[in-house]
Amino acid sequence: MYRDHFVQRRTVIYEDGGVEVARYSLTAASALATELRTSATFFAEHREFDAFEILPGLSFRIVHADA
Repeated sequence: MYRDHFVQRRTVIYEDGGVEVARYSLTAASALATELRTSATFFAEHREFDAFEILPGLSFRIVHADA
């Protein structure tokens, strides 16, 4: 079976003040591509957070998952 080593499954977890707000899993070529796609989805689904505002309590982390 051929496997592209550059495409990986990642999970992105968004937290506000240490409390999980959202979790997204997807396959992408890079961590940056994963971040961009999930950020767009997150801010579209969670209108209470302004994408253009400094949000000191909001953070995210990218976790590599097995493909």
